[in-house]
Amino acid sequence: MPNATDVKSQVVCPWESLQTLYGPPNIKWCEERLCSYIQEPANTWSNLSYLLVAFLIFIKFRKANQQVTRDLSTVIFIMGSLSFVYHATNNFLTQALDFLGMYLFTSYLLAFCVRQILPAIRNQFYRIYFSFLLVNLCIFCLFLFVGIPIQMSVLINAIVVIAISLMVRRNSLGLGNTSRSFLYAIVFFLLAQTLSILDITRTFCIPNHAFLQGHAIWHIFSSIGIYFLSQWMVERSDLSNERFIN
Repeated sequence: MPNATDVKSQVVCPWESLQTLYGPPNIKWCEERLCSYIQEPANTWSNLSYLLVAFLIFIKFRKANQQVTRDLSTVIFIMGSLSFVYHATNNFLTQALDFLGMYLFTSYLLAFCVRQILPAIRNQFYRIYFSFLLVNLCIFCLFLFVGIPIQMSVLINAIVVIAISLMVRRNSLGLGNTSRSFLYAIVFFLLAQTLSILDITRTFCIPNHAFLQGHAIWHIFSSIGIYFLSQWMVERSDLSNERFIN
């Protein structure tokens, strides 16, 4: 008769085959991983905040600028969904898809900011957007090849977006000073990043807590930041007195 140890060793957890085939993620957040279809409950379910923000953006801003609103709500919904799948399954393939979702959003922000500084290129917006997306994917592959943590690619995106956004204040369109929406977005992004750092360094870490997980709170705070940033983007597109994308 098999003992308890033998029975436990025969248990196959969901997604184990994917983890064996594609390998584990390159990072381990504080939350304890369960032998379940949702391996990191707090980190997984907190991604619903992105889906909620996507819905709110579509409902609230659809009359202000339909094209921008549709783009943003779609990209944010995809990003949140891919992050949900990644934290539920925890393997490198879904982690790569999670990064794809983030690149879809950050590349859109980069293209938007460039459009604000160079309004003459508005008819080439999608070409610029997909160019940034391709560059991000190349950086992702390069970082993997040379051994640089792939999380640095998102940090680089964030720094470039903030730098170019601040340049909007001085562009030839005279769009004025940075709005409160942009400042609120920066505050929530900084709070989110702080919680994420506290999580990964195990400074704030309760592995088996149902919801007090730094990375989960990062999802919530960053989704709030994205909401305010989206409001800023809609404001800027309105101030130009022309459609953002023809």
